[in-house]
Amino acid sequence: MAKIRALLAIWILTCGLLLGGTAVSAEGLIQAQLSASASAVRKGETVELVLSLSGLEDLTTGLYSIQGTLDYQQTLFQDPSPEDFIPLNGWENPQYNPENRQFVVIRRNGDVVGGPVLKITLTAKEELTPAQAQVSIQGLSATEGKDDMFPPNAQLTLSAVSQAGSS
Repeated sequence: MAKIRALLAIWILTCGLLLGGTAVSAEGLIQAQLSASASAVRKGETVELVLSLSGLEDLTTGLYSIQGTLDYQQTLFQDPSPEDFIPLNGWENPQYNPENRQFVVIRRNGDVVGGPVLKITLTAKEELTPAQAQVSIQGLSATEGKDDMFPPNAQLTLSAVSQAGSS
């Protein structure tokens, strides 16, 4: 009887390790990318950022929500409004809190394909000092129904130029 209990305990432990390892490896595969409609922005111009996800192929039910924090240089860009967050490819109902710059977007039927999720429009200020502008999505979390996953941050660098002819 003791032998059966020991074998049962080993079997349960092995199953737990295997299933836990699967969840961790699926989480590690999800990647977030941030792309921009232009590499340079001038005073008063807008730039469209697109947040995309990849590595969802191993998920069984798909992703149902994405949450993150938009990090940008507030000295170079105007504060975006909730209307500047446009969902893409079946994602919907974006919510944006300008006070803490956090956003969330949902998808009712789960995303197992990946690709573009959200378009964010930033507008450069009228008083613009030439600089390299870091823009990123920090603290990303994605929900697969019952489990949360944490893809790495997505970031890019834009050039802020002061005059129309500068590059």
